[in-house]
Amino acid sequence: MRLSAIVILAAAAGMLAAAGCKHRNQGAGGSTSATGDGARVMTPPERPMTTPDEAAAVRKQWTGRDATIITGMVTAVLPERRWAQVGNVPMDQFTGPGGQPVVFVDGGGNSIASGRVVRVEGNELIVEYTADPTPPRVGDVMVRFRR
Repeated sequence: MRLSAIVILAAAAGMLAAAGCKHRNQGAGGSTSATGDGARVMTPPERPMTTPDEAAAVRKQWTGRDATIITGMVTAVLPERRWAQVGNVPMDQFTGPGGQPVVFVDGGGNSIASGRVVRVEGNELIVEYTADPTPPRVGDVMVRFRR
């Protein structure tokens, strides 16, 4: 990973912490199941869907903080490939082959995943994400910090 990407992701984490992100009550903490070889697998707790009003508020909060921040909305997710399709984003800010690092946040402003733009297609981006602990879902917000 390039140093600039690490710096950008570290800045994103710091901004989230500084903003005093509110964590939602996610219940008892998921469930556990056993695999065929007896190993236990922990399933993360289900998080609430991001509503359009929450997404709009999160986008306004981020762009109001820094005019160079770019936000978009997750419009589709392909879990088998760990791809999220992102729309409602200024496409002129994404040129070339991709590779720009991004962060996904939920309706409460909580960071849920990070990723890299892998394709720019028409009016939407394709982002390969890391799902730790949960993948982005339709309605979540993508945040990109300019270099």
